[in-house]
Formats: sequence, structure tokens, C-alpha cells
Amino acid sequence: MQVMHFTMKQILEISGGITNTVFPEVEHLLNKSTVYYKALKYIASRKDMTLYESVMDFIFCELHPGWRNRCRKYYLSGKEEDQLKSLINSKQRDEFCRRMLQALEIAKRQWEEQMRRSWSWLVTEMKKAA
Repeated sequence: MQVMHFTMKQILEISGGITNTVFPEVEHLLNKSTVYYKALKYIASRKDMTLYESVMDFIFCELHPGWRNRCRKYYLSGKEEDQLKSLINSKQRDEFCRRMLQALEIAKRQWEEQMRRSWSWLVTEMKKAA
């Protein structure tokens, strides 16, 4: 008797969700090279990315935990006024974008060196650099 097993795997889109169109520089980096996405998955291996609608939402909310509830609110409402582009100003957008790009560069270095680090280590490194 032959038994079939099926496995479902959720693959997140790079963009969408609460961060839709807010950080094109970060989206471009992730779309331009698979290295950054692989590095992100490497350093966030213990994180549950499936809680988010997109990779961008994951990066943003995990680097800025105070925004997680607003993200969930958007997921429930789907209203444009609950998207990040309606909630932040240009100065905040620039700072969030800078931090996300920095996080991807740190993750990439760790992945290239095959140094197993945690997401909390990455956040600590970012705070040191700030």
C-alpha cells in the first residue's frame, strides 16, 4: 500500500500588507538579489514569518514591535487609512527605511559568514549602530 503525503508551504510575497509601497528601496533590494531574502530567512529562522502578509511587513514589524498591533488592525480592516503610508510622516518613513536596509545588510554579512545569530542579536546590533 502506497501512502501519499502532502506538505503545504506558504511563501510570502515581498511586498503588500500594511507596508505596501512605503519602502520601495527595501523592496528593490529584496527583489534584486535573492541573497538578501536568504539572509533574512537565515537570521530569522526561529521567527514565524507566516504571521504577516508580506516579507516587508515581517521586517518592519519585527524591527519595530510597537507597530505589530497596527499591522494586525490593518489585516482585519483592509482599509487604506490603516496602511502605514497613512500613519507616518516622511521623516519617520526615512528612518524606518534606513533601519530596514541596515538590518538586511547585517543579515547578509551573517549569512555570508555562516555565523548563526538570532533575530534579537540583529536588533541589538542595530541599536548599537544607531
